[in-house]
Amino acid sequence: MESIFFLLLIVGSFYLLAIRPQKARLRALRETQEALQPGLAVMTTAGLYGTVTRVTDEDVHLEVAPGVEVRFARAAVARRVDEPTGGGSAATHDGAATDSTDPASIPPG
Repeated sequence: MESIFFLLLIVGSFYLLAIRPQKARLRALRETQEALQPGLAVMTTAGLYGTVTRVTDEDVHLEVAPGVEVRFARAAVARRVDEPTGGGSAATHDGAATDSTDPASIPPG
C-alpha cells in the first residue's frame, strides 16, 4: 500500500512541477501569436526584435529597421515586447550606442 502511495506522490509531483507549468507557457505563447496585430513590438524565437506591420494566417511581417521588412512564420514570434530590455549596450534613437562599460567613459587613474 505504501508503494502505491509513493508512486502516486511521485506522479502527482511530476505533474505539478513539470507538465502543468509547461502547458501554461504553451497556452500563453499561443494566445500571444493569435493576438498579433500591426504596431506591436515583438521578439522572435531567434531573438530578432521588430514591429509587426502585417499579419496573415501563417505569416507575420516585421519592420526591423526603418524601411526594412522581413517575413516570419507566425509561430516564430516568441513574445511581445513592451519596452526595450536592459542588456549590455542599448542603441539610442540616433543609432549611437550607450554603454556604461565603454572604455572612453571610464576616467583615467
